[in-house]
Amino acid sequence: MVEYLFLAASFNKYSGPNNHLLDLCNYLHTESKKSLVLLTHSGVVESDFLRNIRFPTIRVLKRARYMISNVRAIRDTVKKLSPKIMFVNCDINLAFQAYFAMNKQLLIGYNVFGRPGEIFFDKRLAKSVYLHLLHTLGSRMLVKKIAVHTDFQRNLYVRLGVAPSKISVIPHCVDLHRLYRSLEPGYEIKKEVPVIMFVGGIKKVKGIIELLRAYEQISRKIDVHLLVVGRGPLERKVQEMKKHIERKNTKAKITYIKRVPLARLTSLMNSADVVAMPSYSEAFGLVAVEAMALKKAVLATCFGGISEVITNGIDGILVNPFNSHELQSRLEELILEPVKRGKLGKSAYQTIKNKYDVSVVAPRFIKFLEEP
Repeated sequence: MVEYLFLAASFNKYSGPNNHLLDLCNYLHTESKKSLVLLTHSGVVESDFLRNIRFPTIRVLKRARYMISNVRAIRDTVKKLSPKIMFVNCDINLAFQAYFAMNKQLLIGYNVFGRPGEIFFDKRLAKSVYLHLLHTLGSRMLVKKIAVHTDFQRNLYVRLGVAPSKISVIPHCVDLHRLYRSLEPGYEIKKEVPVIMFVGGIKKVKGIIELLRAYEQISRKIDVHLLVVGRGPLERKVQEMKKHIERKNTKAKITYIKRVPLARLTSLMNSADVVAMPSYSEAFGLVAVEAMALKKAVLATCFGGISEVITNGIDGILVNPFNSHELQSRLEELILEPVKRGKLGKSAYQTIKNKYDVSVVAPRFIKFLEEP
């Protein structure tokens, strides 16, 4: 018998939701002494991610189309382990499969429903409507209780039909010790000028095109390096804009990296001067939280959940991502004022330590799981 059985999709590499779940489960297992098992998809696990997993995992689930197989695997796992509590932190397909396996409403977590970028900004109307209907059905059918990470997401779920009494706001967390342990020498940026860094999906909703346009104007006046890390449907567009900007301005320097190991990514972020997240909307913004934990000056959007994490002008800067002039001017300000960057970074670290470190968030999460 185990206390907790968690379900997660694609728990095989570092990414925003996986980083949070890894830190949380490690803390519950090693510090809070909770017996837990995580049930997830089969497949290759990246070695640097695997090294940091401190709790048992069962990797037997398959892709969404193998619905009957997954329902059977979930049912068999529950029968074998007899968990006191099951928590579903996965995609909506696996959430439905867990519901059919258990034939009862579930404890649901975080990104199962209502990802605003997917639902409200997808240019394909048919897909957007389908997602909205699917998430609305799921939110009304599956939920016993749900943990969300911001009031912004809470309001989204209420609009999807979840009763407010079923919703608890428990933010994403980060293990500061794990984050700083992941820093390794030799991966830092070789800096000759200040560096602006972007980490995230290379897609429209992340504001990457607006950031490149702002950088084009900034680089005409200031020597500054833009580092972009991520993958997505706009990779070719980013490459084209990089060539165009560097051809028109020989002082401009843009480095685009599709994917890097965690040690290198954390070290790259640690040596950046500004981390920019000009997304149209973020349900939470874990990249910003990790950058703040590294004492970086963060510029983020004023829309969505990240505005609940950052206090504008105190521990970060918030801008309207649809106002290119504001995005450009605030980035210029941060590049030209290193003292201000330092003050923002120090305040940002204290915010993360006091509110978002795993040791602060985990007790709230345990209370959510165990309260009737």
